[in-house]
Amino acid sequence: MSACTRAMLQTLIRLAHQTKRHMPFAFGIMKLAVPRPVRRGLYRRYFEREINQNATVQMIFENIYNRNWWQSGESRSGTGSELAQTNELSRALEGWLVRHAAEISTVLDAPCGDFNWMRGVSLPGNMHYIGGTSFANS
Repeated sequence: MSACTRAMLQTLIRLAHQTKRHMPFAFGIMKLAVPRPVRRGLYRRYFEREINQNATVQMIFENIYNRNWWQSGESRSGTGSELAQTNELSRALEGWLVRHAAEISTVLDAPCGDFNWMRGVSLPGNMHYIGGTSFANS
């Protein structure tokens, strides 16, 4: 494969990644246009260059967060943590907490995200919220 062809394909993949939120069909077009072995090779190179596959888990997630890798305009945790995506979950959690309020005094949240959607969840009565974090040993 020529350097020009490789550069064009890398550009196509990068653009599809950046626009998948606003134009999800772009990713589908890229998958149809670029053979799987070529996509794998380009993704591997992109991953190694952008994240460094030899990094610790903590370094990888810090890099993802700092670079807004998932390309969400609302949450550094990605589009799956956006309010529109979590609205049903939020309402269901609120309902469940109300039904079990007599049994629950504290909610412990061990998040893997940036608290984007959970901050909008209303806790009933005198229920307390504790937000945790995890630390990876490398």
